[in-house]
Amino acid sequence: MLASEQRQQKVSTVVQNNPKSQQLVMESNGLEPLLTNFRSDPSTTARTKALGAISSLIRNNQSGLAAFRLGNGHAALKDALGSDDARLQSDDSGVREAALGGLLELARDKTPAARNALPDQDKLKDVLKSRIEGISAMDADDLQAAREERQLVDSLWKECYGEPSSLREKGLVVLPGEDAPQQPPPDVVGKMFEPPLRVWAVPRPAPAEDPDSGSGKKDPPLLLGP
Repeated sequence: MLASEQRQQKVSTVVQNNPKSQQLVMESNGLEPLLTNFRSDPSTTARTKALGAISSLIRNNQSGLAAFRLGNGHAALKDALGSDDARLQSDDSGVREAALGGLLELARDKTPAARNALPDQDKLKDVLKSRIEGISAMDADDLQAAREERQLVDSLWKECYGEPSSLREKGLVVLPGEDAPQQPPPDVVGKMFEPPLRVWAVPRPAPAEDPDSGSGKKDPPLLLGP
């Protein structure tokens, strides 16, 4: 299990804002095992890392987004985010960032399936307001660590409501001394990771079903809590 989580973290890191590495993973059919892990892995940590890798892989990547649609990724994401309180309030920043990244890609995808997968707009606005309040109350060290979350919250708010979030008004999207989001960096690690990425993307058999889990239909795993 740990090896799978490490592979997914590696994919997420390598492909983030890196078109060449995104293309490499897509050519290696790397999205399919990520979707499989996201749907069915019994570990919440593994599902979170799979979602983070998927979000990084399809971000600004039309071929990745098309494959995500064909793989019924919208339905899987809706199930994972389908808790009654849409908990982006997890204490785990990785869970929050993965969920926010997934929601942002849904919001940017203008297809009916993507729109139907988004949470209720009023509920989503309340959750984002709560995250803005939480971020606004952070001390300097926590704000530095929450850079990805700050930018995701602001981007998601702007995508959904057509205006910058109050984080931008408060100067908390890009802190003093931070660089504004830039164009994708040069691909300096893609070649290094090409062999392990290709090995990782080889299809694997589905995990054996736990004999103690019963044969009845299982509820879809909730990424953000019951």
